[in-house]
Amino acid sequence: MAGEEEESKGDPVSGYVKQDLVKQLEEMGFSKHASEKALFMTQATGQTLEGAMDWLGQHSEDPDFNEQLFIVKTEGQGNLQKEYQGNLSVQERVALAEAKIKAARERRKVEDEKNAREAEAARRRGDKELAAAKRIAKEREQEVAFAQQKKEKAEFLAAKRKMQIQLERDKCERLGVPFDETKFLQQEKEKSKGSPMDQIKHGVKTVMTLYTEDRQPGVAKTCFKTCSVYAGNVLKDVNDPKYQSINLANEAF
Repeated sequence: MAGEEEESKGDPVSGYVKQDLVKQLEEMGFSKHASEKALFMTQATGQTLEGAMDWLGQHSEDPDFNEQLFIVKTEGQGNLQKEYQGNLSVQERVALAEAKIKAARERRKVEDEKNAREAEAARRRGDKELAAAKRIAKEREQEVAFAQQKKEKAEFLAAKRKMQIQLERDKCERLGVPFDETKFLQQEKEKSKGSPMDQIKHGVKTVMTLYTEDRQPGVAKTCFKTCSVYAGNVLKDVNDPKYQSINLANEAF
């Protein structure tokens, strides 16, 4: 496979340059491929060490600087070396080599741009996936916090109710009157409701406590805005039946 690939590229320029100069350039630290390319590309002015070094200095930043240069065989050609030696001038050889280098650079540029686009698209997908994962993790963390808070509140209320029942039972025993636990709990429930204004204040406090801006930004504000709309509708016409009830299945609610 490697041999077929080399053949499809054409002949390397090794046979067209002075190998003694190649060795001198290699001893100076340049690669064999770069040295051969420099000597081949400066044939028009004669293959000299000085000319090759000038070319190497001018092209040292080229992305294909150390890549091997081949002379591409065109369709219908016979022996490639003979064809170039017999029919092509030095200028034509150099022009063909420059065209090949330019085409290779264009291919590399297109490939680099494609890779850059794919890398950017992959980065954006990664950012979106990471943001989504963080959002889900935060929501789950909030759910756990809310559940824990709800549990702690329920436990506190249960303990408080138990203590109130025991205190009331002790009081009834001291007074010699029977203790009706069901009646007592109903009375406590009515008292805990308070006045309508007390209930509103309690509701506002509960929402602001459970849905703080740092944990769920905008939720409390949306809640109060929705309640304000409901109240405003009632104030417009207290006798309108459609404003006297709330559809609990409504998304806004």
